[in-house]
Amino acid sequence: MPAVHLSFRNRLYESGTGVPAILTILFGAAYGSVNTFIAMMAAEAGISSAGLFFIVGTVFIFLSRPFGGRLLDRYGAFAVVIPGALLYCVALALILAAGSLPMLLTASVFYGLGAGLLLPALMTWMLNVVRADRRSAASATFYNMLDIGTSTGIVVLGSLADTVGYITMYRYVLAIMAAFVLFGLLTHRLSRQVRQPEEAEE
Repeated sequence: MPAVHLSFRNRLYESGTGVPAILTILFGAAYGSVNTFIAMMAAEAGISSAGLFFIVGTVFIFLSRPFGGRLLDRYGAFAVVIPGALLYCVALALILAAGSLPMLLTASVFYGLGAGLLLPALMTWMLNVVRADRRSAASATFYNMLDIGTSTGIVVLGSLADTVGYITMYRYVLAIMAAFVLFGLLTHRLSRQVRQPEEAEE
């Protein structure tokens, strides 16, 4: 069997995964910023024991995954992705407002719920939009896009934080997640408009 030569584009991402791939990049930037800079933000705000943020967040990641899986099976990935993104936006807003450890830990609850819904839903979305024999490539696409978003976000947002501070930086992270929600809603609406004429013809 002759070897299949793939272009750089096809090695980077699987064809047909454009929308979830872009959303994964955006979420990767926001997710990486929280995981990398939350301790520095807490120090800037005068909050001690910030490591508890990840302990509480991890608990709620595990709690949200089974619920998100059932919701995805019943209503599809979009019904999980947008609520997950909104929960993550709440987490970022609470991080911005946090002036004490209890407030920061409240943010970690929403961080865990949002991340627990988003990560598996985005990956499943990619797997569902490709042929069965291309699911391994779609899985690789998910991790490629997540890595691109995370690494780019850390570099860009970290450089920004050096200028404006870590608390202010999270305003830009919140703006990234707002763009996530708007892009997700817009593409969902456009896809529904495309499907409706096709369903009418059938």
